[in-house]
Amino acid sequence: MNKEIIIKPNEHNVYDIELTALTNKIKSSVENITLWPKDGRTAVNYGLSFAITLDEYFKDENCDPNSSILVVNPTANFYSTFLAFSLCYVQCVSS
Repeated sequence: MNKEIIIKPNEHNVYDIELTALTNKIKSSVENITLWPKDGRTAVNYGLSFAITLDEYFKDENCDPNSSILVVNPTANFYSTFLAFSLCYVQCVSS
């Protein structure tokens, strides 16, 4: 048998959200207190909100939080929520 085995890399949609990268962005911005306003809002509240959403996602989608690849695609139930977090923290981190 002379068949060649071809291993394709994981293919992702350009709009997929990689949860490990998003979690790292949020963690670094929560730890950087200079990014947060002095009007009573705290970074801890935002980080906690994300952690609760992430936990709900793992339960709802029956995902393993210890997986090395955690990707939310545009058809997932929680996609819009994670997209909102992504947009908030891209702006926050780039400020």
